[in-house]
Amino acid sequence: MFCMQSFTHVDIMTDDLFPALRSLLCLPPNQRHFKDILTLLLGAETEHQDTLFDYAQTHLADWSPIHRALSTRDALFRDNDTHTQPFQLVRSFCFDESWPNKSKVKKILHLPITHLQLHFITESGNKSLASCFKKFSDTFLKQIEDLELLHIHKQDTNDPHPAIFSLFSRGCFENLHRLRFDSGILKAEHLQELLGFQGVQNLQVLSLCDNAPGVEGIEALANTPFQHLKELYLEAAGLDATCMGILVQAPFFPQLKKLDLYNNYSSGERGIRDEGVIAFSEGLKNTDCSLEELSFGNCSLTDKSAQALAEVDGLSGLTQLDLSTNDIGADGFQAIASSPSFSSLKRLDLQSTRPSEDSLKVLLSSSTLTQLETLNLYDSHVQDAHLLGLEDMEQHLPKLHSLDVSNNQISTKGLIALSQAPQLSTIRDLDLGNNAIDDEGLKALLSSPHLESLTSLRLNWASITNEGLQALTQSPKLSQLTILSITGCNIDNEGIKMLATSPHMANIEHLFATSTNLNDGCIEDLLNASFAGSLQYLSISNISRENASKLENSDRFVNLWRVELL
Repeated sequence: MFCMQSFTHVDIMTDDLFPALRSLLCLPPNQRHFKDILTLLLGAETEHQDTLFDYAQTHLADWSPIHRALSTRDALFRDNDTHTQPFQLVRSFCFDESWPNKSKVKKILHLPITHLQLHFITESGNKSLASCFKKFSDTFLKQIEDLELLHIHKQDTNDPHPAIFSLFSRGCFENLHRLRFDSGILKAEHLQELLGFQGVQNLQVLSLCDNAPGVEGIEALANTPFQHLKELYLEAAGLDATCMGILVQAPFFPQLKKLDLYNNYSSGERGIRDEGVIAFSEGLKNTDCSLEELSFGNCSLTDKSAQALAEVDGLSGLTQLDLSTNDIGADGFQAIASSPSFSSLKRLDLQSTRPSEDSLKVLLSSSTLTQLETLNLYDSHVQDAHLLGLEDMEQHLPKLHSLDVSNNQISTKGLIALSQAPQLSTIRDLDLGNNAIDDEGLKALLSSPHLESLTSLRLNWASITNEGLQALTQSPKLSQLTILSITGCNIDNEGIKMLATSPHMANIEHLFATSTNLNDGCIEDLLNASFAGSLQYLSISNISRENASKLENSDRFVNLWRVELL
């Protein structure tokens, strides 16, 4: 894969410094763009740097710490030892698999870092992790608000490295708001020690994914006097029904806004299963609940779990529910569709479930899910029969904007039925990828009287040819389209030419066209495309780097920030 960083490399020794910096600051926040900004600032002449840094610092204030991160491999440690001004821009630092030797540690101690990441660090030879971490001053630790600890363990063991606990024992993490300790090695005794340290009780976000706390660990967690905890992540933590009963009775539970229990599937006698959800639901009847986001994805659940959750009045504030990769069928769908407890849902994830033929219709005709905006039915064995008769239904989901029915068994027959569904009138994002859809089905969709709001259409790996693409490009109903994916379709240069010359495609911002029959011959058409001024992201195959650079250098692509060649 080759990624061209369009319009991010500039000549910093010209009079265009300020316009160049403004252009970089307008790009989507991410680490790559931050590094480009830092490169420009470091290379500027001395008399311009103070002004440029002040300007950049003001505009970067809204960028999150994760987007302003530097790692041990960055230029900061190669050629910037004497330059201190850029450090004011750094908010995040990551030791990622590289050994944090004393020299590197010394260089970060005076940086205003609020987000510290320690990932996959293992001792090597006679280098001591403990002695290295001792270099972290109290002042440095006190400024940390966000700490990530991933797989930092003793050499040749599965136990967490004691140097980590030594950091906490110093009592300096008084401003720590978010802790991610996803290790796969944190057991009950380790968790009990961790939760006893000063400052941990002030956490707002705690992630303990991929650990094995057991019942004793969950009891320790439940007994910790968190005053501000809002988000708790316990993915793949080996929880069972006993753990769920304990967790829901924790004193901090009523203040939680997000609880992620994904991937606690049945393994031997472990796993949440229906018994765990029932225990959780019963506990909710006796406690206050402020949950807005709840995930039980891949927890070995059946209809019983959906029914149990649907009967809990305390979930009426829930806006996101994930029941994906569970055996939820007709009764579960019926419970979800009719429960007042889910009246505030905005996102419902039922990926990899097994709805009956009537289940989807029950869901789409729900008079309760009036706030639902996103419905995910990816890989849920949806067939043509699930879609027949939708044209006779009333529209009861007035805010449904995103529908994902990709990777199912929908053919052209099913798509023709879907095209008549009144629910399409509000859909902005439609994913039909990995279905047996051909040109006839696409034409039927385009002729739908309800296709009014579409801005994103994904047709990945459908049996679409230039004929179908021609119909798409000639449809004035798609004049609002900003995202189009035709990856894996039987499209060649002629198809791209039709797309490029269509006046209805002028607003496309993201175009995905990999694994098609394109070649370098399509470049000239792309250079003259009606959407050149709007395009921000292009993913394409079989194009040489030389020809792709023509797009990068064209002054028509004023908003293009990435070209991805696969």
